[in-house]
Amino acid sequence: MISGLRRSSILVLLCALAMTGCATADAREVASPSPAPSASTSSPTPTGTPAPEPRSAFDGDCTALLGADEASELLGVSVTPSERSGLDWVEPDREATGAITQTLDCSWRGEAVSLTIAVFPDAVAGARFVEGPECGHDSATEFCGAAVRTAGSWTYAELAGTPSTPELAAAVAEVARARVDADGGPISGVLPAATLDCDAVEGVVTGMGYQVQDGYPSDVLPGSSIWQVLADAGTLEYCGWHGSIGLEVIAQAGVGLPSEVQLDGWAPVEVTGADAAWGGDKEMKGLVVVVGQDRLYVRGGSDLDESELVAIAASVLAL
Repeated sequence: MISGLRRSSILVLLCALAMTGCATADAREVASPSPAPSASTSSPTPTGTPAPEPRSAFDGDCTALLGADEASELLGVSVTPSERSGLDWVEPDREATGAITQTLDCSWRGEAVSLTIAVFPDAVAGARFVEGPECGHDSATEFCGAAVRTAGSWTYAELAGTPSTPELAAAVAEVARARVDADGGPISGVLPAATLDCDAVEGVVTGMGYQVQDGYPSDVLPGSSIWQVLADAGTLEYCGWHGSIGLEVIAQAGVGLPSEVQLDGWAPVEVTGADAAWGGDKEMKGLVVVVGQDRLYVRGGSDLDESELVAIAASVLAL
């Protein structure tokens, strides 16, 4: 329920040489045969220029964009590369969606500040960005971000915490701009599409006897600037409810199976309609369900046990 280059072959046809015979005008003499000029051999069909392979900026290497020491010097405080997001994080395995959309997604974290720089191909960024800084705040943190136009892409730098000023965000973005332009920027491939109808899922959930309303009961939800751009490009879909249960369902298109490292602490479970599924209860209770190359996350609070999550997941896959 959640969805997915081809190379053309060229046939080269060679014409055979044709030969003809000659006739004599004198019945008493037989002239030696004189071969006619041979037909010319045809030229191979032009192959054209092959399409470039999709790639992220710097081939996905964040250290080629900005090293931790450079980031610390720019910010004036010590930062180190952030841990990659796990399957049970608020925004599960966001980097996997970045990789299959050729989006470079890099983060660094210090004692009181975090820095994120993302390079979005034009096909992902769409019309979302305009040049310049902007600032705001969520429930507890001030943040400032700045977008700059780069080779085949938009680059966005965001600071959260202290220090976080529009001038600093703009300065970081300008450093990133020069490096992305020198790299040549990303090359987009085909974007996978997540298809998850929240209304249909809600109908399934209420049909199972649960009473729910829109909105998961938490202040911490998927919705970072990076997540939102990827979701607007159609590669992620999020649904959440509260009521007699708290429930989140997230569709993540095209990312395939989790790695063995990511699945540490998760146990295989059987979900009807799934190619594979695992259950876990670390950061939050939930399931990771794989169908083809797509993933579905079904997560709930203490009011749902694993068997209920399995039943909900199977019903969602049956839509």
